[in-house]
Amino acid sequence: MSVSSKLLLTGFIVLVCAVWLVGLGALYHGCKGADGLSPISISDIRIRLSGADEPVLALAAENPQDYEIVTPPRPGELDKLKEWAREGAPREGLDAVLDLLAGSKLDVRTDVPDEEKTIADRQEEYRRTAALAEVQQPISPAALGGGTAVYLVFIALAFGGLGLMFVQSSLFERTKVLFISGTFGMAAACPICLWLARANPIWVYPLLLFTLLLSVGLAVLALVAVYDLWFREPAT
Repeated sequence: MSVSSKLLLTGFIVLVCAVWLVGLGALYHGCKGADGLSPISISDIRIRLSGADEPVLALAAENPQDYEIVTPPRPGELDKLKEWAREGAPREGLDAVLDLLAGSKLDVRTDVPDEEKTIADRQEEYRRTAALAEVQQPISPAALGGGTAVYLVFIALAFGGLGLMFVQSSLFERTKVLFISGTFGMAAACPICLWLARANPIWVYPLLLFTLLLSVGLAVLALVAVYDLWFREPAT
């Protein structure tokens, strides 16, 4: 095979891997913080796909230690968070809520001193705090359908291109069958679990497992294809 052909195929492999990583990055940033906490967790993904039963402020009132809220000395003080959320996050109760959240993981106050805050600063504090008082809705069927369509197009191109190069490799036929069938199975299972997770959050766990296995499968196909292009000795 000519050097130009090798470069063309290698570029295709690099682009496939880059698109996959960008997609995973978009998923990370799209889900991060859904439960009010910065590090991404299974809870974030579950909320994005299935929605939440309670707003973040209600969860924080029930489990203040998870959000590093120092419980006020007076009993029932944290119930103000639930009440503020139930009342529709009125502006007149904002200062009391901010005081309760001070120093916690849900502290959304700006670094500007109170006497120097502009109208825009206060508006941003209210917007970010009010968002914690809203019940998180699941992703819409239209958005989920669009994302699934993009995923299927990408997988068809990636699996077809990498697969064709993989089957030309010097690996044993049984190994080829194992990786091709396994990768295809994971690729088909991911969108199925995605839609099932919208109805029942328990499917988030197999979705994450299949996504991990699919990533490993695509990585193996790509690495074997690159090795065969540049390092395998030509048959004589």
